[in-house]
Amino acid sequence: MSAVLDRVVDIACSVGQAKRADCLPGAAIHQDLDVNGDEGERFVEALCNEFGLWIVEWPWGRFIDFNEPPKTHLPRIWKFLRLPNPEIAFPGYVEERLELGHIAAVIEKGQWFEP
Repeated sequence: MSAVLDRVVDIACSVGQAKRADCLPGAAIHQDLDVNGDEGERFVEALCNEFGLWIVEWPWGRFIDFNEPPKTHLPRIWKFLRLPNPEIAFPGYVEERLELGHIAAVIEKGQWFEP
């Protein structure tokens, strides 16, 4: 594990409820580690403190639900019922995955690129 990835994992574990064993490079910050709402804001802030303010410019809203409390179960039920556009019915709902390994890779590259 690279030093950057190791630090990203440490930050993810420190702001959320995830255990270190769950914070694998392929773990998505929102879907797998349940970092969202205030925890999502703390995660972005901690990354900025560690790696620079340029990180705040990433398209975080596509990957983390910053609403408090986050919309978690209702959009999934909405989709299960095959109703259209859960992201419109539930503002802040996200489906796109942003994995810890990708976060570390972007930091190492020094420029945002799509997952």
